[in-house]
Amino acid sequence: MKEIQQVCPRCSATLAVPEDSVGSQARCPSCNHLFVITASETPAPAPLYAPESTAPAHSTADPVLSAADTVPPPNDRRTNPDLENPYAPKGTTTHSPQRASQPFIATTVVADQYISATIYLFQQSWQPLVGVGAILLVINILNQVLSQVLSMAFQESGQWVFMLVNIVIQVLLSLAYLYVMIGLKQMGFDLARGRPIRFSQGFEVPPILFGQTILGYLVLGIPFLLLAAPFALLVLGVDVPEALAWVAFLGGGFIALAAMTLMYLFLWPWQYLLIDRRLSLREAFQKAYEIASINKVNAFLLLLLGMGLGTAGMCMCCIGQAATLPATVLLICTAVLQMSGQATVQPPAAAPMISPLDNPQPGAMNA
Repeated sequence: MKEIQQVCPRCSATLAVPEDSVGSQARCPSCNHLFVITASETPAPAPLYAPESTAPAHSTADPVLSAADTVPPPNDRRTNPDLENPYAPKGTTTHSPQRASQPFIATTVVADQYISATIYLFQQSWQPLVGVGAILLVINILNQVLSQVLSMAFQESGQWVFMLVNIVIQVLLSLAYLYVMIGLKQMGFDLARGRPIRFSQGFEVPPILFGQTILGYLVLGIPFLLLAAPFALLVLGVDVPEALAWVAFLGGGFIALAAMTLMYLFLWPWQYLLIDRRLSLREAFQKAYEIASINKVNAFLLLLLGMGLGTAGMCMCCIGQAATLPATVLLICTAVLQMSGQATVQPPAAAPMISPLDNPQPGAMNA
């Protein structure tokens, strides 16, 4: 098979790859940089830095379609140019405002890759994540407490003003929860890419993105209106036969449940792609389907892991949710990046164990 020359855009190492791999992704064996193979054979400009690597240089590299290849740790500026410049004026950043810097390639991944990356990243930068998680926990508790108080006031007094205030407060707090949750997911994507995060990112959500997310939930919530239709007829006092009401109730419930299951199986990453890649709503649904259709096992595993972390947070007097919720978000963000062909931070390889026989004490040979 004919091979073509490719030059790594990061360390300028020359690689030989198959000619039919144009458009795929390849990993540089010298610096672990993941890049897209092009038909051009023009050498890349000399790098601005020389990453330190103990790995031997190779002359060939097989293209890969998986996002399991890693990027350097988040605290290494020599091999991670996305980090902020410490000498730049405060309040400015040096990395590109475009969040997704690599092409979208739907692929399957191994669960161990995003699980190990999540554990490593959460251990490195848990403070701002838990801080935003605590804000979400406070909003949730406040919503539940006010709902209970206003509902009791309505039952005792019978005045509808308490019910109206309850609805308004719940809507406002739910929107605030969604707003901070979008900010938390932005933090999760940045951290998974090795970029620095800060607490204030949880409250820096573009209005357009916030509006698109609300619209997406409204579109996906249309099937659930079928479940509320029988209740609406009863509230309006429409004369409906009891048998027909039960058929409508059961049929609407079955359709809503089936729609919810299908939406999770085939569209579950839509909001994450919308947040990370700044897509239109239609493009987010389309790319979410491309990922979900080939990652059904991973979707089920992420659901189980999320439920397990949520249960663990509830067992710690609900306070643990301030940590388990951000951990779940970071887990899904890392998985979605890898499933869409993006490189993510991976934990450094463990140092090999040295046996006492491999490192004898002084004088041992003489004995």
